[in-house]
Amino acid sequence: MNIYLIVLSGIIIGATIALIEKWIKNRKQKPECDKCIYFRDFGNKIGECRRNAPVIVERSDRVWPNTETKWPIVSDYEWCGEFKKK
Repeated sequence: MNIYLIVLSGIIIGATIALIEKWIKNRKQKPECDKCIYFRDFGNKIGECRRNAPVIVERSDRVWPNTETKWPIVSDYEWCGEFKKK
């Protein structure tokens, strides 16, 4: 019985390691923002997506000028259909 448990434990550990290795490999290959040429990194896992032109945003805390331009703020793990590898 003890040999059976040792073998079973080894199989479970081996399978777990294989799943972790597969996850790491897939993580590196996913088309996420931090791997895209359009991503401008701010650090702390966020940045701007510069795929398209910035949009005009109205600012209520200003009298004049009350507008400014902004690019979308995204997390580094997000993705879209416009991905281009760095």
